[in-house]
Amino acid sequence: MQQYERHTLLDINFEGRMRIFTEAVAKGYGRDACLEMLLPEMQKPGKDSVARDKRFLAIPGIVRREDTAPRPGEIAVGFTSEASGAMGRLRLPGFVLPDAVLRSRTPVDVLQQALGSASFSRTPALQALEAVVTCGLRGTRIGVWGSTGLELATGYKYTHKASDLDVQLQPEVGLSPDLLEEWHALMLTVENRFEIRIDAEIQLKSGYGVSLKECCKKTKTVLGKGLDDVRLLSRDDIFTG
Repeated sequence: MQQYERHTLLDINFEGRMRIFTEAVAKGYGRDACLEMLLPEMQKPGKDSVARDKRFLAIPGIVRREDTAPRPGEIAVGFTSEASGAMGRLRLPGFVLPDAVLRSRTPVDVLQQALGSASFSRTPALQALEAVVTCGLRGTRIGVWGSTGLELATGYKYTHKASDLDVQLQPEVGLSPDLLEEWHALMLTVENRFEIRIDAEIQLKSGYGVSLKECCKKTKTVLGKGLDDVRLLSRDDIFTG
């Protein structure tokens, strides 16, 4: 089975989404909310049906870590609703069979596919992302995940004026304290300019993601988030991969 990295978006075929929908409703998730997220083809016409029909796009699943009840041979995914209610957005966990995956997009893929075609002016998070890309970060490829990534990947309005920006940094050169400080300084500049929070995660060759801000605190260890587990990594682990 192909191994996908964290934050990768998976477009899933109708049969795969129907299977996830059936399991979610059986667990007590609201049928209407699950329909909107997973099966837009089956929604009854509503006030926004014209806009939905033009895109005819189901929300992609986000590759996630499953700690409690993994299912061998299946990929753990999560779905996040576009709409946000009193309790926030609906977050739906599920599993998909590999043969139901139509397309995969890493955070770097999502950003690269959006450049030159998507608008980055609607919200501060999108504007901040454009600023990060324009300024450039030496020695790394830039990706986007979280609500900003979902908006660029789907065209749905996932971000709002107070949204954070989640970016992924995939180093193309060896990491060093000076390089991390350079990246951190640019992120702080963009944060202050747009008055939002930026969560920059460095994707190490080992597969673990570590927070850029945490790496710049000079602590002996940082938290590494992997697809299979979470562990403390030493600073040597960061600079060696």
